[in-house]
Amino acid sequence: NVQYDVDSTKQWGRDMAEAKDQSLLRRGNNYNLDVVINERERIDVVMKNKGYYYFNADHMLLDVDSTVGTHQVDMYMTVKPETPERAKQPQRIGKIIVFPDYRQSAEGYSREIPAGTEAYQGEYYIYDPNNKFRNKVLANHLFFHKGEMYNREDHNMTINHLVNMNTFQFVKNDFVDSQDSANTMDVYYYLTPMKPRTLRTE
Repeated sequence: NVQYDVDSTKQWGRDMAEAKDQSLLRRGNNYNLDVVINERERIDVVMKNKGYYYFNADHMLLDVDSTVGTHQVDMYMTVKPETPERAKQPQRIGKIIVFPDYRQSAEGYSREIPAGTEAYQGEYYIYDPNNKFRNKVLANHLFFHKGEMYNREDHNMTINHLVNMNTFQFVKNDFVDSQDSANTMDVYYYLTPMKPRTLRTE
């Protein structure tokens, strides 16, 4: 048997239990450690796509009971008691701040919205005082929206799109707990442009 031993009275427990339908652990299959590891990683992805940014595979524990006999084991997927409480809370997206002409300084990465920066389309704070980039183009490559639940697919898709623009040498993003509301994260994108190129023909 394979059971998910989670707290069904809590939202995170119900969200994890829903992942059981697609489980890689199938009754009748041989016990395989690689499959167990892949199952933990799969659940991690499922939880992150449901907003649980701080949840990770290390928070899960698979108990194996070999006392059932006849060369069989029962499996119980559970969450470690020491799992931080915020790992069980889905996170929403707060402010989205983009630095498209970023040069890292000795002070490190900025955690503030520069004064005078207005929100493009009401949700993207794009700090580009020299107007090197079009806000519309950058916004089209950002898949997070203010107020929506975090999910890993939008996270990865945004990074991939920004990298594939072939405009930036480095693309880094950072999630910071919002000061405006609980269980909300502000997203920062630090984009370092490639060096300018020239082409001369004769």
